[in-house]
Amino acid sequence: MNIVRTNVLTAALLLVASVPSVSLAWWGFVHYRVAKDIVGVDPNYAMGPDTFPSHFLFVITPEFAWSHAVMASDLDFPPPDIPQYPHDGRYPGRTMYELVTQKLRPSTLLAMQGPSAYEQSPLEAAKGFVVHNAADNIVHWTYFLGGDNPPGCNFPIQWMWETNHKFKEEWASYIVLMLKDARTNGGTGTPITLFQGPGVDGVMGTTDDIFSSLSEDTNGNGMLDTGEDQNGDGQLTDYTGNVFGPPGADGFRRLQPYLTALHPISYKTNAKLQQLGMKVYRKNRRNTDIDGLVGSGTESSEFAVKSVASIQSTFFSEILDSSNGQAAANELANMSLSRFSDLNMIASQVNAAGFTSCAIQRWHPVDVMSRYDQCVARGAAWLANIGN
Repeated sequence: MNIVRTNVLTAALLLVASVPSVSLAWWGFVHYRVAKDIVGVDPNYAMGPDTFPSHFLFVITPEFAWSHAVMASDLDFPPPDIPQYPHDGRYPGRTMYELVTQKLRPSTLLAMQGPSAYEQSPLEAAKGFVVHNAADNIVHWTYFLGGDNPPGCNFPIQWMWETNHKFKEEWASYIVLMLKDARTNGGTGTPITLFQGPGVDGVMGTTDDIFSSLSEDTNGNGMLDTGEDQNGDGQLTDYTGNVFGPPGADGFRRLQPYLTALHPISYKTNAKLQQLGMKVYRKNRRNTDIDGLVGSGTESSEFAVKSVASIQSTFFSEILDSSNGQAAANELANMSLSRFSDLNMIASQVNAAGFTSCAIQRWHPVDVMSRYDQCVARGAAWLANIGN
């Protein structure tokens, strides 16, 4: 194992204690932000499929597999394996949409609603499932590599999961927020850009370079030196203060208030509709999907419909719980400059390792935003076709 590979594995171990023990495809904020770019969707419903814990130990839970239209299988032990789409008609968003628009009476739909976050609009809850699954379908275990190992790559599978999936998707949340929403002059000016920066070797132009620096000041001396003027304006440009505020009482530089104010996230779902969708799936599983593809694969975990109380409980713990730092609703509040710097360190080491060892994709903001745009396009297309 060369020094770059050793460093990247060590860095992954240093960071792993500070992140969730399980991981998704996009984190909550990006699901919210993708839905915000799709006409006709309330982005606060975009986290419905992540109501359930994704794994028990290292085995995917049947309810999470259902909510993401994939198969529950013990093949993902000990590290998670590539999700299998079994083509057996398990499309939770489509199923719930059909229930709301074709099966359930208006009086029933009204009775399903209430004041809590998990008693909200059944129609919006169904659409939230559709756009969430469409977004995951673009990137899960392809861009955010997990259970797969590219040809000729002999990294441990667990490294692929812990680093090239888990940390990359966390880093991608920062990239999307910065490139979609960060601006100068307290959020009222021009959009910011990201710069190339030296990686862990401190030398520009090598394979470990990052392209997610907030500053042109590559050597940190506070002056514009030869070769640092990347935008060609003749002055040192540093966007750090446009994204992160001054240190708080705990010493962390967190997001500027205008960025959190842009996204008054209030995650919602309808637990009763989710349960009905699970009941329909449990009763009507079939061997072909809506496109006529023949179902394949055998699930090792028998599917059980969760109670409404259980769905409410896990939606609270996974998505809403203010005391749980890893709950989705707390993501923006937890973002900090130091965490972004740590993730850029990992990005640097992955970039170097990927180019010297095997065909791992580099961590690059352009690629993140390309996938983001594809997710918006697919989500809009799935939503347009949901009633067909």
